[in-house]
Amino acid sequence: MLRSGVAAIAVALAVGTAGCASAPVAPAPGRSGVVGTVQLVPREGVPAVTHGTSGAYGDRRLRDVRLVDYSTPGFTVVYLEAAQRPGGRVELAVEEGLSGLHLSPRVDAVGVGGEVVIANHTGRAAVVSVPSAALVQSIEAGAQLSLRADSAGPLEIFLLGSDDAATVWASPGPWTRVDAAGRFSLTDLPPGRFTLRAWHPRFPSAWTEVELQPDRITEVALEIGVGRGEATHEAH
Repeated sequence: MLRSGVAAIAVALAVGTAGCASAPVAPAPGRSGVVGTVQLVPREGVPAVTHGTSGAYGDRRLRDVRLVDYSTPGFTVVYLEAAQRPGGRVELAVEEGLSGLHLSPRVDAVGVGGEVVIANHTGRAAVVSVPSAALVQSIEAGAQLSLRADSAGPLEIFLLGSDDAATVWASPGPWTRVDAAGRFSLTDLPPGRFTLRAWHPRFPSAWTEVELQPDRITEVALEIGVGRGEATHEAH
């Protein structure tokens, strides 16, 4: 048993070599890969909500309650902590809705060193604030603002004059989004011992150490939850 050092998170692990018929394609010679799943797990004693509607919304006092659908992880990024700047580009849009201006999407990801573009698709100017970059700037109608995600972690972007905001996760190493079923796959990785993390916009990150072997695929199952305690590690 391996304790993760993050007392509020449980990461259940099953690490081994993919050997079933549906296993991913083998990595390039001398390279490694990691595949697996991410699940959301409710706090012990709290019932899981597995659908997006509830009678609670009929009570105006609870109209702002955000229920968690534990049947799917939603937007989650799995990444390897490695000494590289994966870069890339992501675009957010300022759009006009019934309640005014808003940012879309509200959460996205890019590699450290990558470009974040905020494009104003409306017919009026919009003012955005990026506290980590000490930036407050107006974007004219039809124009765009470009900035660099130079530091790992969440890059928060606020749309002034509204209650809307967006978060772009800047990954310090190779990364991927999980699919609707919570599956993920990272390929063409260097062999070695690394920290593998799963980032979620609403829960503490889960993490574990993985030993990536040349010419092998490692399988990992991650659970993200609050107050989960410890991590277990099994090799098959």
